[in-house]
Amino acid sequence: MPPLPFVSHSAELNGAMATRRTSTSGSKRMTAPSFTYCPHPERSGAIEPSDEVCSCCNTARGYAYALDIVSDDLPDSFREVCPWCIADGLAASNYGIVFNDPDVLAQRGLAKDIIEGITLRTPSYSSWQTAAWECHCDDACEFHGDLTVEEAHAPDWQAVAEMLNSSVASAQKTWPEYAARYVPADPSIFKFVCRHCQKVTYQIDTP
Repeated sequence: MPPLPFVSHSAELNGAMATRRTSTSGSKRMTAPSFTYCPHPERSGAIEPSDEVCSCCNTARGYAYALDIVSDDLPDSFREVCPWCIADGLAASNYGIVFNDPDVLAQRGLAKDIIEGITLRTPSYSSWQTAAWECHCDDACEFHGDLTVEEAHAPDWQAVAEMLNSSVASAQKTWPEYAARYVPADPSIFKFVCRHCQKVTYQIDTP
């Protein structure tokens, strides 16, 4: 089977692979908030258990944002931001934090409120390339994290064909060999779902 195609994203933010790890002992875990465009932030790796006190709300809620933080206004005392302060926009308004690249979304002609919802109130995802949020039906899609092994063996064939830039018939011949040795995050195959028509889009990410 030929190598899977390399998806390149030209917009430049910060490196998205670095993460911060903190102790998880002793905190009472709250149920992490869901996001309109990232319904499962724990599964996507955007947030992780943490005992740290959030620098925005001064509360230890049991979870913290796990990826790089992009801002020119962070004080030296800044440690962590919790997902609740991302969801309500407090992290963005207080510290000028941008979680996703607005230029990529603007180039796709999305409405301002959608762009702000993604860039200022939605966690990003860990990627070798700059995170490029998929869009469909004049809206940003939901991010569902890495394709699971189960999904790789029973994929959305149209999404596979589009990712491989091939026909569905061709994809059905070549994909099973790859799926048989697929391991999530090696490389990452991200799954996006349209909020309106439920169209599935796969995005491959390699170094």
